[in-house]
Amino acid sequence: MSLTTFTNRVGELLSSGLSGLRVEGDSPSFIDRRAYTRARVRFAATVDVDGRRIPVRGIDLHRAGARIAADQPLPTGSVLFLFDKSHGLMGWATVRWGCWCGQNFHLGLEFRHPLMRAEAGTWQFSCVFSSPELGESGHA
Repeated sequence: MSLTTFTNRVGELLSSGLSGLRVEGDSPSFIDRRAYTRARVRFAATVDVDGRRIPVRGIDLHRAGARIAADQPLPTGSVLFLFDKSHGLMGWATVRWGCWCGQNFHLGLEFRHPLMRAEAGTWQFSCVFSSPELGESGHA
């Protein structure tokens, strides 16, 4: 490897992190482009979406998202509330992708904000969607 190639590779590594490191000949579709390292962690959780509470199983978890398995599909783009019972964490997420994997539906979630600690007590929340046609006051 020449000095120029070496410095180019080091520059790529510094700008993109370890996820940008690849071996020559790697197919771009097989490169993990995540900015955060995934931890394969099994956890029990529930998701609240469209007024329903659905039990799910966690497959992996990272700072910006998670992969979960559910018995039923959820549409891409759905906004849901995740409660990770095993770790006492909760927060809002968006479904980025979903696919059948055997008898389970696997979902890729992207957290809207970092998960927060779930304290003891009862939580109530609502999701209010805004329309681009409405002004800040909510009137046309």
